[in-house]
Amino acid sequence: MEKYSKVIEMMGDVPYCLYARALAYTQLSMHAEAQNDFKKARPWMIRALRDTTAAAMFEYADDPTLRDGKSPPTKTQTISRMIDRLRIITGQNFGYDSKAGDQENENAIRAWENWFESSQEIGL
Repeated sequence: MEKYSKVIEMMGDVPYCLYARALAYTQLSMHAEAQNDFKKARPWMIRALRDTTAAAMFEYADDPTLRDGKSPPTKTQTISRMIDRLRIITGQNFGYDSKAGDQENENAIRAWENWFESSQEIGL
């Protein structure tokens, strides 16, 4: 948590650092702080459903060994993982299944985007 805080202090609101620090806050039952960081990271997380290059930074937060040459996840895996992150921090489930068809998954991504635009409630 301290290292992520230091990066945020030096570089501003780096989305994956906010996300990782929020997870640490959650582990310490510091829910107000966690919600604040999740709220700042969420726009980037929603954007990453369409732009998987934007999601790459969150992959590093979850698996730092990617920096050591480990193969990165596929585009489908990246979207699926981002959906899982969103489900965890929001308590919402608008669907998405990597084995489903393109239209079903497009509908799920659109539902996440609509939720973000209209509500943004989180389930912590």
